[in-house]
Amino acid sequence: KEDLLTLYDTGVPQRGGQGDKTYDHRKESEALLLYSRTSAMPEDSVLRQDTVGFHAGDALIPLINVPDAVKKCEGLDVVYTHNLNRHCLAIVGNYNSRYNGHIFKFQRKGARKKETLQEQLKHPLVPISRGVDVENHGSAFRMPDIEKVEEHWSNLGTYFNAIDHLTSKLEPILQKIHRNKTVIVTVTNAGHKTLLMNFVCSCKARGFEISNLVVFATDEESMHLAEDLGVAVFYDERIFGSIPATASKQFGDADFKAIVFAKLVAPQLVNMLGYDMLFQDIDIVWNQHPVDLFIDPKGPYKDFDMLFMDDGIRNIIYAPYQANSGFYFAKCNEETKFFFRQLLYYADNIHKWTSEQGVFGAVLPEMASLLGLRIKTLLDLDFPGGFHYHRSSDFIRDIVEGKAQPVIFHMHWTKSVIQKLDFMKQMGLWYVKDVCLTSDLLEEKVQGSIKDQSAKQDIGCCSNEALVQCIFFDKGSVTQCKGDTSMRMFESTKHFWPT
Repeated sequence: KEDLLTLYDTGVPQRGGQGDKTYDHRKESEALLLYSRTSAMPEDSVLRQDTVGFHAGDALIPLINVPDAVKKCEGLDVVYTHNLNRHCLAIVGNYNSRYNGHIFKFQRKGARKKETLQEQLKHPLVPISRGVDVENHGSAFRMPDIEKVEEHWSNLGTYFNAIDHLTSKLEPILQKIHRNKTVIVTVTNAGHKTLLMNFVCSCKARGFEISNLVVFATDEESMHLAEDLGVAVFYDERIFGSIPATASKQFGDADFKAIVFAKLVAPQLVNMLGYDMLFQDIDIVWNQHPVDLFIDPKGPYKDFDMLFMDDGIRNIIYAPYQANSGFYFAKCNEETKFFFRQLLYYADNIHKWTSEQGVFGAVLPEMASLLGLRIKTLLDLDFPGGFHYHRSSDFIRDIVEGKAQPVIFHMHWTKSVIQKLDFMKQMGLWYVKDVCLTSDLLEEKVQGSIKDQSAKQDIGCCSNEALVQCIFFDKGSVTQCKGDTSMRMFESTKHFWPT
């Protein structure tokens, strides 16, 4: 299996993710090849080389290497499945598989897990969508209410009517900052301004060049802050004016969903203007410059159109790529332009699918099938984040001890901005001085900078060293945090560092 997917990289991550210690990848270590004709099969001499193989009744399925297995194949279709109990896979002769990019699914209607096997098998097999839940047969892909659809149409109308104005306003900014037609794009509102400061400050402290960064600000306060941090900024009240300036209280709430529209508009504008881009959230700190890695003409990613961080979650909505929409690299070509337009059209589903990530999950496989868009999910241990922070303590300790050296760290999978700050401080990922964490003091600094143009690019908020603080002794930290039970995040958890 590993050899097959290395030679013919579909870009799809493994089911459990390398950082998921709860899943044993050895249980699915081989791939089964079926041949449409005997003329496509390996030579008899190759088949006879294997004397072990796998027994299927009285027959022996040979175990051979991938080059020999596909040597005489004119085409290769890769279908992902896993060993579900009593699951059947039908290979049916009809159209050439090139003409069908979908799998048709059937399931026992009305069957329940609490039923006996005999009771379950009495139910008929009926067609289902890929989003159907095994237990209750409800679909994860729920359709939006008509009110949300019409609201989305209105937003799209405003956006499309302003498109010429927006591109004429953005193009001079991108022309000025781009490096080899590549830019870094992020989106923020005033409620997340401390995270924007931290990203910029961490890059300065760690020596990373971000002169080609453009911040899409959704309010004037964050626009002024970006200017005073010395980075390019784009703001237009016509399309961003209705977005709340406050931070979302938790993932998926109304404020979160409102800002998500900007996270679809920003990359679509940059892409249609002809630029490759790294799009990222601002709760990220770099250990290496990711753009240099992605644009390397001799590197491992040169043949892909889009590269995504692995979100960590394994569910129906994000399958099969499990892509994190808060960190991805996209080349500019006709295929990606079509992709970003489709994201906008699908965006009314955000109100039912919690975030734009579900929209990515729906559109990505369709574009791969329809257009041949080359998509790859990056190895999660190279691009880790909150999934690992909360679920893989051993790996986080490896990072702290220098045994693992990821390219970036993304503090996603975290309920609120306050928690992000706490965890990043513990992990040595925080570079904003405390004096700038109070809104009034920060506003005073920014307003002072606006009045005094000589103060631009230095409002005195950045630290040259990571500002480490212990807050929870049961969460990942670069130092051994100690304290009483008030420093425990969860009632039943133990110290992160073994005592």
